[in-house]
Amino acid sequence: MKGLGRDALVSGTISAIAEGIGGADPVTALAYGVADAAGSGLAQGGLRAALGKKTQNRELLANIAGSFASRVPVVAIDPRYKDLSLATAQSPISAQQTQVSQQNLQRMLINNDLLAGQYLPGTMFQGMGVQQPQSLMQQYLNDQGPTVSMDPASMAAIVGL
Repeated sequence: MKGLGRDALVSGTISAIAEGIGGADPVTALAYGVADAAGSGLAQGGLRAALGKKTQNRELLANIAGSFASRVPVVAIDPRYKDLSLATAQSPISAQQTQVSQQNLQRMLINNDLLAGQYLPGTMFQGMGVQQPQSLMQQYLNDQGPTVSMDPASMAAIVGL
């Protein structure tokens, strides 16, 4: 276990400094550093205990994995990320818009094209920049409501009776 504490301390210090530069307040940056030191120390110590000897390449991977895994609990208390968990809980409309945006992004990535970005805002209907004249006319007629009253004979003629 020689040098394990030093390696973990270096990793934690680098993490704390990076978070501080990234905009974290000093307490949060320190929390990242302590969590990183603990996570990478445990990961490297576990690897050394399992293998019984020091292997530089594997320990580097264990250090990196421990550093990333240690971020999870600290992100939960980081004030910079407090609004992300509430993004879909603010109102039903914003939740729907968030879901539509996510689905459009998924469609764009799966279909490997930019078609998904051409949906009408807040819907899954394609507008393609300009609506078709038929759809504009249909929307106009739908907005007018029932304006024509047909006699039964005309209605029967339309359906072929």
